[in-house]
Amino acid sequence: MNNRTLMRFQNIQNEAGLILGDLPAVLPGMAGKESCPVYFCAHFGTSMNPTLCEFDVLEIAPYGTQSVRVGDVIFFVPPGWNRPAVHRVVRLTSEGIRTRGDNNNLMDSWVIVPADVIGRVVRATRGKRRRPIYGGIAGRLWAVRVRVFKVLLKFPSLCYHLLARSGLLRYLLPLHKRIRIITINRPAGDELQLLLGHWLVGRCKPQMDQWWIRRPFRLFIDVDSLPR
Repeated sequence: MNNRTLMRFQNIQNEAGLILGDLPAVLPGMAGKESCPVYFCAHFGTSMNPTLCEFDVLEIAPYGTQSVRVGDVIFFVPPGWNRPAVHRVVRLTSEGIRTRGDNNNLMDSWVIVPADVIGRVVRATRGKRRRPIYGGIAGRLWAVRVRVFKVLLKFPSLCYHLLARSGLLRYLLPLHKRIRIITINRPAGDELQLLLGHWLVGRCKPQMDQWWIRRPFRLFIDVDSLPR
């Protein structure tokens, strides 16, 4: 690592307190070649979930003579910031490098240049598990996998709300005929509660015009017909 890069790491350590240490290591694909320093830092925030989570220990290697690739997870300082960020490279343009967190829907607002990049994340340790963080084509495929998984996680919730709006189950299983509404006096006003037997299945708190309905009872209740 050249002195300029080392000074940038030291400055980040002094300003943000993130860098924990460094040691020489051989990176993936570099077997038989000269080892290079790998720096460590703790990761904070949720923008890279689930690839990186809070308190993961990241291993960061400088690029040296290599080029930044789409799909790399990079450690960089965004324009106007005094602290580093870790996001994935999603586009290389004539203006510069565009990044996005794996957990974000939109690209970052900034455009960075290679001089802003300190290094790339090559491994992460969570608990006792140390795993590689892929870049390039493998990193791009990983990011696609993460986004598909997020859509699949939302799919059951979407189906639930669509089925509740349809009202189909209210006709097939008319539980709403057995549900009663009671009023509870609270210091802030009256609270309305829905009871199915002794079960509390919903409530409308004082001075609010929205009902909270416990799942899966929204499938059997016409919320629009409830008093406010």
